[in-house]
Amino acid sequence: MEMQAWRDAWIRAEGACNALTEVLEALGFPEPVRAAIRPQVHYRGTAQVHVGVIDAGRVEELAAALRRSVELRPPAR
Repeated sequence: MEMQAWRDAWIRAEGACNALTEVLEALGFPEPVRAAIRPQVHYRGTAQVHVGVIDAGRVEELAAALRRSVELRPPAR
């Protein structure tokens, strides 16, 4: 993989991590939970987000928030 491709994937993974971290912060998740979110690049060059180990109760909170956000959106056409 070329270095530029790796950098581009890293930037994308980092942006995705930041977006998820912002959501978790807005939901009141503590820093240790947000710190589990890390960017990484797969050896094939795919941007990925490592979520790490998060307490099941926190994941249930996140799932509930996602469900609420889906319910608020108008139906797809």
